[in-house]
Amino acid sequence: MPLTPSSKLSLAQKALLLDLLHYYRTWKSDQVPVRRLRGSVRGWTGAESASFSRTLRRLEQRGLIVRTNQSTGIRTDPLLSGRIRTSAGQPFDNRTDHIILTDLGRQVAETVK
Repeated sequence: MPLTPSSKLSLAQKALLLDLLHYYRTWKSDQVPVRRLRGSVRGWTGAESASFSRTLRRLEQRGLIVRTNQSTGIRTDPLLSGRIRTSAGQPFDNRTDHIILTDLGRQVAETVK
């Protein structure tokens, strides 16, 4: 059964979407620095860090966010070298420093309770 964007979101996914929506409304930007969501990475266990990364990956698979690296751009594709990833269809660089909340992500976040 294919996932729909809002079916069976985990508590972590809902919380992250609500944080992204809050940032979007407060700063009028759909590009959120990861450090604003994670806070201080010090003190995070390996399991907590992996859980956060997994949550991001799953939200991107649903089309709700795009993980991007704005400091280096796309490094894995010579034709796109240095460009900023703006869609999930572009190659992923394994490092995320910003998250883009998609229009669909905003719509879903507004319905999350």
